[in-house]
Amino acid sequence: MATPIDVVEKELGPVIEIDVNTAMWKMPATMREGFEVLSDVTEQAGVDCTLAPYARFLEIDWSAEAKRGFLSTLIQVFSKPSHFRMGMPISAPIPHVDDIHSEILANRRYVRAVHVGPYQEVGDTYKRMAVWAHDNNLALAPESIELYLNDPKITEKDQLQTELLIPLT
Repeated sequence: MATPIDVVEKELGPVIEIDVNTAMWKMPATMREGFEVLSDVTEQAGVDCTLAPYARFLEIDWSAEAKRGFLSTLIQVFSKPSHFRMGMPISAPIPHVDDIHSEILANRRYVRAVHVGPYQEVGDTYKRMAVWAHDNNLALAPESIELYLNDPKITEKDQLQTELLIPLT
């Protein structure tokens, strides 16, 4: 069953982020390590994580993504580094720490869907979202946010839930 797609307003508020450039196939290890670092920073700063941890992908060409086929996706997985920021919404702003940046992600309108299943299959949901936005005359910003709603260490791959947000321009 396809998940519903809609438009929502959402504010992540104060966040901490690490800027990352890495190949898609390296993402699981990179994200595991990065989220551990972010957790340590929140603990040391005495702030709480207020929402699910996320990845904010940058520099996305949505019209190209909607048309991307299997072979093109496979080539991208092994050759093109992805630029993204790993982050955590936190209860209060904190100063920058080393490579950890603090900012506020204000209220914004997004095209939203919740992907259920392996992280490797979110591309199909993104394609549906891009087509849906085009069909509804909505202009997408060149980024997306993936909020990881459950823990892959204790959740079966087919039950993983990822809230996908694509900002509107």
